[in-house]
Amino acid sequence: MRTRACAFLLCFAALATLSGCAEVGTVDAISGDLSEHDAFRKAERQDTSASWSAFLQEYPQSSHRQRATDGLNAALWREAQALNTAGAYIAFVRANPDNPNADAAASACKSLLLQAQGAEQDFADYFAMRPQDPDSGALYKALAAVRYAAAKSAGDVKSYAMFVSQYPGSEEAGELLPAMHSAAYAEAKQINTRLAYQFFLKRYPDAAEAADARDALSGFPSPVVQGGSVAELDRLLSVLRKASPYLVQKECYAILSYRLREQKDLYTAQAEELRSGLRQLDGGEIPQACSGQQLAVVHSRRQLVSNAVQSLAKLLQQEQYISSLVSDSKHIADQSAIIEEKASDMADSSEGAELEIEALYGPSPADSLHPEETASRNAKEAVLRARSAQKLASRGGQAQGNISDVMAAAGRQANLLMDIIASYEKPVGTAEE
Repeated sequence: MRTRACAFLLCFAALATLSGCAEVGTVDAISGDLSEHDAFRKAERQDTSASWSAFLQEYPQSSHRQRATDGLNAALWREAQALNTAGAYIAFVRANPDNPNADAAASACKSLLLQAQGAEQDFADYFAMRPQDPDSGALYKALAAVRYAAAKSAGDVKSYAMFVSQYPGSEEAGELLPAMHSAAYAEAKQINTRLAYQFFLKRYPDAAEAADARDALSGFPSPVVQGGSVAELDRLLSVLRKASPYLVQKECYAILSYRLREQKDLYTAQAEELRSGLRQLDGGEIPQACSGQQLAVVHSRRQLVSNAVQSLAKLLQQEQYISSLVSDSKHIADQSAIIEEKASDMADSSEGAELEIEALYGPSPADSLHPEETASRNAKEAVLRARSAQKLASRGGQAQGNISDVMAAAGRQANLLMDIIASYEKPVGTAEE
């Protein structure tokens, strides 16, 4: 009897153990369902893109997945509408291209852009999304309004110049021209050479400062210039392009500006591509639009440009020579003494003489071993400057600051010459070439 009782008890204990194991599994499953259910209800209560995203990330296989996805899409759309900016709608479409509200977001973005409510980058992003928009012309006009407001807000000449270059002849460009003229005349006064004032008048003959420029110009004697070699012009230009990135940039600027002036409609994708090139140039990059483009000097100006090119070549030689003197003030004195000795033999060889550096120590020779080979317009003036150089060198440390000023002046003159050269070049094959 006791044996049967023991067997019964052992059997009951085994059943109880099995029953307990089954109960634990059931509780775990129910607990998991409750956690998912609670998480879903929490996301539903918060009803934000963050809460729905968190739920879907934690329960990717949830039975509530479709409802959570719909909630996420609706929340994202509400949040974009709450911000109501072109950038917010663009970000919405990019992140959710399959969202049912993607088209509505693109339309809302377009509506804002047409009202010139958006940043310049928003326009670029919109055209990347909708490159064939039928209202592209109106959008490009709105973009011009955004750029005009930005230029006025910046209030600096560089911003004005960029806008005027991008929209030549436009009403908005005309409103910015007075500030442009004023800045350009200030630059001409800083350089203070005959050619600087002439170039100002060439570019801005109707500027308010034109009369002042003509008065300043009258104070310079008419130069006696020996003509440069026109036959050498193309070769020298090729050499200078390799030596000066600035000249390449100015020529590219001339190409793009010319092409923009040719546009019958400034508010097209083609015109915008040219403007994009100008902005790349402004950032120091040579745009693809300039590659392969050939320039030629207007025939009636080949002699003038030839003189300017040879002047630039000599000026660059002078800059190199001055650089070689900077580290040794004694060398400055020695070289200036040589220049003084040989100054009476110096003669004008090109218009470079008219644009020589405003240095205190006289014109520097193209070849330091042969100082007689110098382009000095006025030998007497060269002697005086050479003597000043010796005095300057004797003052020791002060020479460095003065040389910096000289180099800055040389740089301004070189840039002016390159501006002039590029201004007379036109793309090959054009009616003006």
